[in-house]
Amino acid sequence: MRTKGAVSLSDIVHVHSHGAVAMEALSGRKKVPFLVLDLSHRPDVAELLRVHSEMPPGDAISSWAASSKYKDRLFLEIEFERPARLRFIVELLFERHGGLVFGIDHAKLVYLKAAEIEEAPGNAEFSLKHSVYVEIGAKSFPVDWVSWYRKWGYKRLIRNGLPRKVAKQGAESAH
Repeated sequence: MRTKGAVSLSDIVHVHSHGAVAMEALSGRKKVPFLVLDLSHRPDVAELLRVHSEMPPGDAISSWAASSKYKDRLFLEIEFERPARLRFIVELLFERHGGLVFGIDHAKLVYLKAAEIEEAPGNAEFSLKHSVYVEIGAKSFPVDWVSWYRKWGYKRLIRNGLPRKVAKQGAESAH
């Protein structure tokens, strides 16, 4: 896990959509989160996921990162060593992906897939074809992200007009 360092914007990929699937073979009966990634500016990552999905499992290292500047998001850094050496960082915003971070932390596993124009998770044609799973390290959070998430939720609830006491209760009940 990196404690400090600059991240190039070209390393960051965004989540196009997400969901969860039950994969008993990999996780018992837990739901495994999946991320459909917008890789329009990273065709190298899309190709790696395609190739990797047709081969035996490769090696990938993952770690969580946080920014002291942006306390409303976390970053999941993934570095593949096989079948090709490649690194990218998934940006996860609390507003859209807070529950997803909880899911990834709980499952210790995530599926990755490149977004395809005709596919979306709600679409009956959606499949996990060309998806790859990555194991997530058990204790690799750089900050107490649950506290960050609750503080972010508290501020958001206050901005939306809730009384402070109610906002505090709501934020504390977040997972």
